[in-house]
Amino acid sequence: MSNVGFREDHSGINHEAHLSTVKNAAPADPRVPRAHENARRARCHSCAPRKRACPPQRLTKTGVDRRRARARPGRLTQAAQFEAVLAKGRRSGTLCFLARALANAGDGPRLGLIVGKKCAPRAVDRNRVKRLARNAHRQLATELDALDVVVQLRGNPRSLDNTALSRELEQLLLGLLGSSTGK
Repeated sequence: MSNVGFREDHSGINHEAHLSTVKNAAPADPRVPRAHENARRARCHSCAPRKRACPPQRLTKTGVDRRRARARPGRLTQAAQFEAVLAKGRRSGTLCFLARALANAGDGPRLGLIVGKKCAPRAVDRNRVKRLARNAHRQLATELDALDVVVQLRGNPRSLDNTALSRELEQLLLGLLGSSTGK
């Protein structure tokens, strides 16, 4: 029987099933496969590693040294300092801020900040207010000779831009100076 349309001779057809596997084999890996162990040591060596020549040293300071390194000059850091200024200090206020100032014992101008989550729920806004308050305090440091100043946030600063907040903080600090010359 002769099939019409089908070739009887399959020698000229190149199917994948008829390809030689040796001819198209992948080349051998140039690296010699072996275990990833040190060849000079016995396998599964159970000794502990050698001891160091000297004891390890800390990269960070410990104890009292760390507290001293973290203390920033020109800032109120202790609760007692804040309480003294809040209890006995002169007051000055603006739309977004309330400030109190108290003369200190000649330690230079120091700033304390109270920026709560109630007034500024977003950390971005709280950090922005702190940055602007520190900048305004730094600019007026010569006039604020020996005053401890605590600046407290009253309202949400999100609707105001940086220039408006800076202007308001300058007015606030200058208002504290005006009331200190009157007394």
